[in-house]
Amino acid sequence: MLAAEAGLSNSEYAALLRLRDSIRDVLAAHTGGRENADAAARLTKALADGRLVLTVDPASAVQLASAARASYPNLVAVVAIAVAGSAASGAWIRFKSCSAAHCGQAFYDESASAAARQCSAHASSL
Repeated sequence: MLAAEAGLSNSEYAALLRLRDSIRDVLAAHTGGRENADAAARLTKALADGRLVLTVDPASAVQLASAARASYPNLVAVVAIAVAGSAASGAWIRFKSCSAAHCGQAFYDESASAAARQCSAHASSL
């Protein structure tokens, strides 16, 4: 839940919902072991609102940051940085969406085979 002082417009709130839905669709594709070009394109477009830049500190440490000052692009940037970090570590493909009926919960597949299709609440019901 966002704090009221986040100052999001209705269109920004709707864009965050589209971002959430595109993430869900990409995670569902991970679960099914398939590609979803439409979901990937929608996620790419939604994450662009984060307006990411590389920053370098005096010790030459490099990191991603948002170039924006407003709440909405900063929220998107936080998500984009998390996705980029998980992709860099190899974890992104293991984030999935539970395939159990009426669930859809995002989960991290810790199985050795990376073939889990359900969250821990539903995995035992197989």
